[in-house]
Amino acid sequence: MPSRESRQLDKRTVSEILSALRKHTATLLWIEPLLLAAMIYGFWFRSPARDAWLPLLAGIPILFAIRWLARGRFLTRTPLDGLLLAFLLISILNIIFAPYRRVQDDAVYSWLILNCRPLLGVYLYLYFVEVARIHRHLNGLLSLTGLLTVLVIFLALTTSQWNSKSDQMRFIIDVLPRFTGFPDANDGFNANEIAGALVWVVPLALGLGALRLRGWRWIWLGMGALGLLALILGQSRSAIFGTLFMLALMTPLLIGGWRGRLMAWAGIAVLVVLEIMIIRNVFQPQQDRKS
Repeated sequence: MPSRESRQLDKRTVSEILSALRKHTATLLWIEPLLLAAMIYGFWFRSPARDAWLPLLAGIPILFAIRWLARGRFLTRTPLDGLLLAFLLISILNIIFAPYRRVQDDAVYSWLILNCRPLLGVYLYLYFVEVARIHRHLNGLLSLTGLLTVLVIFLALTTSQWNSKSDQMRFIIDVLPRFTGFPDANDGFNANEIAGALVWVVPLALGLGALRLRGWRWIWLGMGALGLLALILGQSRSAIFGTLFMLALMTPLLIGGWRGRLMAWAGIAVLVVLEIMIIRNVFQPQQDRKS
């Protein structure tokens, strides 16, 4: 029977081995931002070119395992975990019940093709939460988010494929610069698709503006206003009403005092009325309505 001293020595040995293992595996986590950068680049393209990058998704569980060895956790738990899981489950059900599949013979591969970008978005969120936990501040992430917001709004205003729903705003669209020739998007971006990105960044920009972070308030508010303009011009109506609904919910959470809240809700109501007028062709010339 081993003595007490030998048992203590065995425990110290195991502890030292685990400590060394965690130290060395932690250095492997530098691969994570490289994996994310490769996924962002590869998933930019449309299928079938995008399909060749799908094996990168296998790196996500591998890096989760490395994080568990290095830090004792797969990921940092947040209040949004349940909603993210529900989102992924809905996407699975969508593939099962949808009448059209990209890959008829392999439902799993079909799901990866159609959902690699949403999976990338969820993974980005989890990675950013982990970075914020380690560094205990959001400065770098907020700067990166600001650059991304500027890029999305710039693309929305200058590269959108405007359609007939936007004709009533032609007096604004015609004075905007126009850029084309992007890789895999030579003629610009579908207005509905880019509205899907605006739904995320516009409430974020306006929310950060409401928080008055370090003198950047008016910059965030300005970006949010330009994002709202891009949404109105693009006329993706589900995106517009979804964004306004989210802003209405955010108002009491971010704005203290009833005066500020009422002003924010009044501005949202004005935008709702404006959008209803656009839908009803109020601003369309009379001769065009008759024709």
